[in-house]
Amino acid sequence: MDVSSQALRMLTEIGVAASGAGLTGEATAIFDGIEAMRPGSEAAGIGTAVAQLNARAFEDAIKTLRTRVLAKHPGSIEAKMFLALALKFGGRNAECDSVIKELTASGDATAQAFAASLK
Repeated sequence: MDVSSQALRMLTEIGVAASGAGLTGEATAIFDGIEAMRPGSEAAGIGTAVAQLNARAFEDAIKTLRTRVLAKHPGSIEAKMFLALALKFGGRNAECDSVIKELTASGDATAQAFAASLK
């Protein structure tokens, strides 16, 4: 199935909105659909992790980011930013500090600002 990038972007936005509204199951279904259409998609894994974060399932979000996203896309700044957030919320401060150091050293201004906000 050929799905346009615009359609995937819209589905991702709908999934994020659903997770923000507390519709975790529906958001997860949307992100699972994105994964089916684009296997290995960073957006699908990150979206699932956002839904898990919104549901306060921090350990699930950490696992999702590490196994579904960072295992396939180890340089993903966005995934590392969400991982730092999940680690922080999950009370895993030493691990969070390690990711913060990576973000600070990344050279990406957005990642650096985000890392500074988590300190």
